[in-house]
Amino acid sequence: MLLGVVFLVATYGKGWNPDDFGAFIDRIRQEELDFLFTAVQVALIALALQAGLGTALLLGARHLVVLLPTAAMVIFLIFLNGRDYWLVSQGLREPGSCGCFGSLIERTPAEAFWQDLLLMVPLTLLCFWRRRKSAGIPKRRLGLALIAALGVSLWAYRSADIEFIEAAHRLGSLGETSRFVASSSYSLAIDGQPEERARIYESEGASGFLIQAPGLDGPLLMDLRNSTVRRIDPGLVRTVSGEELELTDSPRKGEETPFSPGAGGVRFELGGKTFTLGPPAR
Repeated sequence: MLLGVVFLVATYGKGWNPDDFGAFIDRIRQEELDFLFTAVQVALIALALQAGLGTALLLGARHLVVLLPTAAMVIFLIFLNGRDYWLVSQGLREPGSCGCFGSLIERTPAEAFWQDLLLMVPLTLLCFWRRRKSAGIPKRRLGLALIAALGVSLWAYRSADIEFIEAAHRLGSLGETSRFVASSSYSLAIDGQPEERARIYESEGASGFLIQAPGLDGPLLMDLRNSTVRRIDPGLVRTVSGEELELTDSPRKGEETPFSPGAGGVRFELGGKTFTLGPPAR
């Protein structure tokens, strides 16, 4: 039951808040777990598994159909946290929260690894200890677990702007010459106020956005490859047609800031202002 509570708290931390769900998707991409499905699909599957297994454990279901996937998930999570801990300790990755519980509980890679190893492994072993041979599959409890799994996934899917998160994370590369096409699928807000005069251009490879708006010192280049936004020299932007722009050279490094996806779109701060690039206002 205690292990079930841990699973359900972790599910809540990652799936209840759209911002945390977006961060969970980022972590899946960072760990390169989206090799068979998209990161969004992997995130929904992971939430469903944790919610379903957590509910089944909380209800006391100790059938092997529950315990074997539970043990596999615990081993896999410890492996991921252990790898993250090693990469950070070797200076191969920037330290950050493990993301296991979203923003609900912040843990360093070292804390995540040792806490999971010393807490979840004994709890998992206790689930198998003195387990009586079941006469059959506990259908009612597994039915409730299935309802919980589907409910959590549906909540996360409907509460977050999945379409925009996927678009904002398509990988590509910004070469020395990149063409951008005007898009009506996005809008810009500055300090919470819609900027109707802003023009949003999307790269042909869906790897970045070029943002122009009155009052900006220069165009903003959002690079989805490294999740940053920076101002660029206006002289690097050439008008191809009324609806197309082109970068004539690779922009030099300048003031830049990271962006993060959330419920209302992608948010970032630059030059003392808060920008939100999201779906068009309805």
